Amino acid sequence: IGEFARHVARTGGLVLIVSPLMVVPQTVEEFARFYPDLPVDVVKSSGLGEWLRSGSGIGITNYDALREDVSQQNLGALILDESSMLKSHYGKYARKCIELGTGLDYKLCCTGTPAPNDRIEYGNHAVFLDAFRSTNEFLARYFVNRGQTGERWEIKPHALRPFYRDI
Repeated sequence: IGEFARHVARTGGLVLIVSPLMVVPQTVEEFARFYPDLPVDVVKSSGLGEWLRSGSGIGITNYDALREDVSQQNLGALILDESSMLKSHYGKYARKCIELGTGLDYKLCCTGTPAPNDRIEYGNHAVFLDAFRSTNEFLARYFVNRGQTGERWEIKPHALRPFYRDI
């Protein structure tokens, strides 16, 4: 996260790292240790909108700060720590992260789950990274639903190679 943020911060836009609340102090400590000349603003939930309007450099906040009234403004990069939160197709944090990241040149998803088994999580990551316009478009390209629930998605036989090539 630190190295990506350091390089992107040179472009002049704001770099926002979004993490679970308990991870924020650890990330700040790591920046202080490995990048002592690179200050990181801890952005409180109530101050995120203001930071996006007039802040500078790198900021870190938690997912709870992503309220409906928060917009891209001067955002140049968005980094999602523990991006598995994108798993929830209709979750408010997933929707807000996708909205905030739309069109940004610099985005990074960091997750401890290297190969999730959840098709929606794959799809939401693809949408966040602007590879697809919607999760439904992603699903339609590679999968077929064999049942009455969202848990019955199976990869189309002819889509196996393209899926692993594209992701």
